[in-house]
Formats: sequence, structure tokens, C-alpha cells
Amino acid sequence: MIRTLYIRIVLLFLGVVAVSLAVGFFVSLYLHSSTILNHFEEELLEDGKTIASLYERAPSKDLNDFLSAVAELEKYDIVVFRPDGQSSFFSGRERVAEIPAIPQEAISRVLQGGIYRGLKPGSDRPGPHGWVGFPFETGEERFALFLLPSLRDEFEAFRTVMLTVLGIVLALGSLLFLVSARHLVRPIRALTEATKRLAKGDFDYRVPVSTTDELGTLARSFNSMAGELKQLDKMRQDFISNVSHEFQSPLTSIRGFAGALQDNDLPDEMRKSYLSIIADESGRLARLTDNLLRLAALDQDRVALIPKRFKLDDQLMRVVIAHEPQWQRKHIAVDMDVNEMSVEADEDLLWQVWSNLLGNAIRFTPDGGRIGISLKTERDRAIVEFADTGIGISEEDLPRIFERFFTADPSRERTKGGNGLGLAIVHRIVALHRGDIRVRSIPGEGTVFTVIIPGNVTIDS
Repeated sequence: MIRTLYIRIVLLFLGVVAVSLAVGFFVSLYLHSSTILNHFEEELLEDGKTIASLYERAPSKDLNDFLSAVAELEKYDIVVFRPDGQSSFFSGRERVAEIPAIPQEAISRVLQGGIYRGLKPGSDRPGPHGWVGFPFETGEERFALFLLPSLRDEFEAFRTVMLTVLGIVLALGSLLFLVSARHLVRPIRALTEATKRLAKGDFDYRVPVSTTDELGTLARSFNSMAGELKQLDKMRQDFISNVSHEFQSPLTSIRGFAGALQDNDLPDEMRKSYLSIIADESGRLARLTDNLLRLAALDQDRVALIPKRFKLDDQLMRVVIAHEPQWQRKHIAVDMDVNEMSVEADEDLLWQVWSNLLGNAIRFTPDGGRIGISLKTERDRAIVEFADTGIGISEEDLPRIFERFFTADPSRERTKGGNGLGLAIVHRIVALHRGDIRVRSIPGEGTVFTVIIPGNVTIDS
């Protein structure tokens, strides 16, 4: 079994060249026999007429002497048939001078004034292949003169030259292709080496690209894939590090305060405080675990969308009411400007989107601030905006806010009960709805999240 592409390419080329040369050889022979021989046959008949004309002007009228002289030129073998059945054979070459077996049908045709064309074989041409016959008259007597051109040597020379040329073409072409094929498979070998290094975890290796053909495109695609895999590997490492950190912090608190509770002399007030902290940290762990499971399910498409038509304005109103204790506690004013409309989407998943966005707005808006929620439609799309007067997000942090566990201020985020997964969940749910989410923010002035949900929006009047 041939296992290397290089050998396959070489063998394929040699096979194609061999078949092409063989076909070319036989086609050349066919053209030679069908075109060149036809032309030569006509010239041979003209030569016959010239022989007859020369005989008329010859000083000696002895036919045998004349034909012997013509045969001595080593251009033809000549056979003459007389009407009485006698025949003579003339040849100037060194070989047995025996009269060839020419059928009587061909002889009769020529004696009757016809012409026999036998340079090419054919079903309508009785007689041996290679002979040309025509009538030849001397006074009152008519003969059948058959000429055999001495083409055998020429045919052999033609075949020899053809085979030599084809052999040289095959050898030279094979040598050149061996060199070019090695150059052709060099990028593939480089890609093979790169895939081995990539499999071992070397995501920094890149394949050099020097062409714009298919192999160059493949090399560029590989380099792009290697870059994405490097980024994914970094995200994986960051994810593990972040998960470990997020779990470690509450577990450390729980372990520390649980140990302190073992002190029998601990005052009741401090015991209650420690128990409250343990409860808060346990709740934080529960929320973190729940968010991780939910995000994993969304990533692996284990959460199937269940679209149904529902009133989006009513859902936003219910989300605001559900969070009323939080924004009332901070004396935050919530303004709503929503148009009545229905959409076809997954109601439960969109509830999580609005709940997370409103929870973030409440968490990062100082006491006495304002939160605005608007709902409008544009080109069969529902557009929902959450605007707050909170602390805002810096320009360098904006591109990363949808990354998992990313927090602009980790210490502040933990004190506010966040874990950096809420916006990642929001982003994934919106993507499942083939929608879009955008954010703009000015540090110290506030943040605006815009969610666009496409499809089947109906304005209720």
C-alpha cells in the first residue's frame, strides 16, 4: 500500500505520461498511415506514369532491361504480369527474388485498365499490402505493373525515431517531475510537522506561507486555527484559574468561620454574625455553581429554544417588580418607557437576560440613582435598552465584559455578590436567539445595554 503523497503523485504522473505517450504513438502511426500514405500513394501512381513515359523515350525497347534498370535504383520492387499469365519480378536489393503472391483478382483489375491501391490495407483492396498496380502499355500489348516502394526501412526508422523521442520525453519529464513533486509536497510536510507540534501543545508554531495557491490558503487557515486554539487554551486555563479562585474564596471563609464557631465561649452576637457570613458564602457558591451549569448547558446546546408568542412589555414589567426590594432598598428610581408588543421567543431564557441586566444595573448604581428601561421596535426587531447612572465601565474593559469571570474590579465585584458569569450568560442567550447585544458606557456617568431580538414582532394596540 502506497502511504506517501509524494510517491502517489510520482506514480500518477508516470502513469499519465505513459498512457499519453502510448496513445500519442499509436495516433501518430494512424495519422501516418491515413494521411501520409494516402499522399505517398498518389505520388507512387504519378511515378508509375513517369516510368511509362520514360520507357516510351528509352533507346532500348527491351522491357526487362528497362525495368531492371529502374529496380537497380533501389526505390521500388517491380512485378510485371502479362495477359498470357507470365510474370517477371525485378528487385535491386539483396534478397530472394521471388514473385509475391498477388491475387488474380487484383491482376485482372489492372489488366482491364483499373488501378490497384494497396499501400494501405482495406477490405475493398484484395492483394498484398504495400503494392500499387496500374496498367502499362507497350505498343499493342498491355501489362499489369505492380510497384512496391521500399518503405519498410523508412517505417522502421520512423518507429525507431518515435520510440526514441518518446523515451527521452518520458525520462526527462519524469526527472523534472520528481524534482517538482518534491517541491510540491514540501508545504504538506511542513503542515504535517506543524500538526504534530500542535498536537503536543505548541500553539506558537506557524507554517511559513510563500504562495497564494490552495496550499498557501491551507497554510494560512492552519495558522489561523493555531491562533484560535492558543486563545482557546488560554481561555481554558483562565477559566480553570477563575473557577478555582471563585470557589476558593468562599470555601476559605466558610472553613474559617466554621472553625471559629467551635469556640464555646464565642458571644451569641458574633456567632450569629459568623453564621450569616457562612450562609452568604454558601449562597454565593450555590449561585456560582448554578451559573456554571447553566453556561455549560448553553454552550453545548443542551438548552433547546422553546419559542412562543408572549407580551414582552409585560415580561419587562414583571422583572422590574420582582427586583423591587433591591432597587427600593437603594432608593433607585426606575423609569419605564415600553411600547406594547408581542414577540416570538423563549420566554424563560429572555427572563434571565432581563433579570441579569437589571440586577447588574441595581448593583452598580449608587443610592439615589436612576435606571431607565425602554422597549421599541425597528424593522421587525424588538430593541430593549437598560440605562443606569452607575459607576460605568472603562473603555479598555468594554471589549471584555462578556468574557467569563471577567470583572473590571474583582474585589468590588465580590463584595457586590457577582462572579463574572452573568453577562456571559446574557450574551449566549441573545446569540441563541440570533440577536445582538451592545454596550456603551462613560466611567462615572453610567452604562447602557442594548439588546436586539429579531423576528415576528407584533405591536399591540
